[in-house]
Amino acid sequence: MKRVLLLPADTRPVTLELPHQLARVAGLEMRSPPIEILNKMNQPGNTAALAEWLRREAPAADAAIVTLETLALGGMIPARRVSDPLEEVLPRLEVLREIKQRSPHLRILAHGVIVRVAHDNDPLEEKPYYGEWGPLLRKYSEWMDRLERKEAAGQEPGDAPMELDRARLHLPKEVLQDWLATRERNHALHLAAIDLLNEGVLEYLALTLDDTTPYSLAARDRRRLEARLDELGLWGEADIYPGADEAACTLLARALLNHAGRKTKVLVRYPSVLAPQAAMLYEDRPLGELVKAHLRAAGCVAVQSTEQADLILAVNAPATRQAQRQPDYETVDTAERHLPELIDRLVGDQAVGRLVAVADVAYANGAENRFMQLLLQAVNLPVAGGLCGLEHRRQ
Repeated sequence: MKRVLLLPADTRPVTLELPHQLARVAGLEMRSPPIEILNKMNQPGNTAALAEWLRREAPAADAAIVTLETLALGGMIPARRVSDPLEEVLPRLEVLREIKQRSPHLRILAHGVIVRVAHDNDPLEEKPYYGEWGPLLRKYSEWMDRLERKEAAGQEPGDAPMELDRARLHLPKEVLQDWLATRERNHALHLAAIDLLNEGVLEYLALTLDDTTPYSLAARDRRRLEARLDELGLWGEADIYPGADEAACTLLARALLNHAGRKTKVLVRYPSVLAPQAAMLYEDRPLGELVKAHLRAAGCVAVQSTEQADLILAVNAPATRQAQRQPDYETVDTAERHLPELIDRLVGDQAVGRLVAVADVAYANGAENRFMQLLLQAVNLPVAGGLCGLEHRRQ
């Protein structure tokens, strides 16, 4: 594999430049569309020009990493905002079937983002009305999900119908209808992508959840998509898990491993025995489940001993819950967490020639100062950047 195409989620460094950096480290040529036809924050890219770019570049490429929202709706953030009808959106996926037919050797790995229910009342990255109606839309989302789960389990609904009606009563009808219609349109886009996977047009499909919570319409959408994968028996070629910005890098890793015909065996280290159960601020599951999901999506498999491992993944994690501001002595840097011991083990791993990667997720949206100081004092960083600190980011 020598040349890879990237149709990114947007033009931020984490979604565009970082995948290019990783491709260069792997000795690959990566090509992306001209910046002028990609989205500018919440302004959609030119979907017709993006499709034409794919047609032009596909014959000379070995693989393509495609963000569905960029191809069909102009970008990950525009996909939450634009009003393009479904009958216009779905035909934009046809270019994937077309380039696969013309270039059967082309491996297409696709990524879609299940529409989030944003934690903040930010109209810049959401519908313009979200700044005013975000709290009630979140309440509607939570109680609709709670009610549907109770009904599916044959349980008494409790307060769910009352809370749902209360949220619906105070929401303008046109706001709720538009918000739900946007979700359903994007859900239909993901179902169409699953059909492309079933046809063999796609080699792999990742559907990720951005800024999730345990109860929300995003969780309901996840269950519906999982049911479709169950129905078609496609779990060998698909994953649904929390994530967003890092997906292009994950799919690049998977494309390389699939090309090599093997799975990388990974031993995960934490600074606390409690860390795998730590709660994350923007996710719907504990940290250990997130790590397992991301490893699988990247084409890796977790192992339990250094003798089995190709790679050591050191996860700088909170003891009980991720935090925003540091230091946080109540949930992150507590007595149940021992950073120096984790660093000691990394020094030992490096001393015997083991490959080591670091994921720093103790705090959201930035590395932990204490951890990085200890790390830089103790570990020799390879010139090529083989030891990599990855931040957990949100939109």
